[in-house]
Amino acid sequence: MKEREYKGNDTFKARLKCLSNLSKSDDECKPIAKSLLKFYRSHGYLTDKQRVLVTQLSEKKKAKFSTRKARFFVYAITDEKRVKIGISKDVKKRLTQLQTSTPRKLRVVDFIDVGANKNNAWGKERRAHMFFSKFRISGEWFDVSPDLFWGGLLDRVLSRDVSTLDDHLSGTLRGKQ
Repeated sequence: MKEREYKGNDTFKARLKCLSNLSKSDDECKPIAKSLLKFYRSHGYLTDKQRVLVTQLSEKKKAKFSTRKARFFVYAITDEKRVKIGISKDVKKRLTQLQTSTPRKLRVVDFIDVGANKNNAWGKERRAHMFFSKFRISGEWFDVSPDLFWGGLLDRVLSRDVSTLDDHLSGTLRGKQ
């Protein structure tokens, strides 16, 4: 039984180029991808079996990268009057999500990488919420000026360098004098 030939299949060619340029940590896939790419360049097609192999290599690569733990960020987003403090894996995406629910223009004031442990991220977020608790409007929104965050307040709160807002203000004022 003769295998079918697929002429000019750019999708597989692109996948092969990507796979053949993998880093040294992907030694298992790299030589196979390079030989398939060489075959494709010289013959202009891939057989059914080769196409299946390319797909398998691509899936293997995806699986390898998807096992990485996502990083969490504690962020501060403002509408220029209030500040929302929360956690997210993707701060830019979170900003876009929040923007759909408010007519005011939102912007990110600050964000801190708190690692891949979700429980640790929740603990850091809770610490920030407790720090600003007397300014809480509702949920994760606080009635504080976004200007407070320019002196690295969020980082100082999460690392426990400052225990009250007065501590932070006196430290930043001392730095300006």
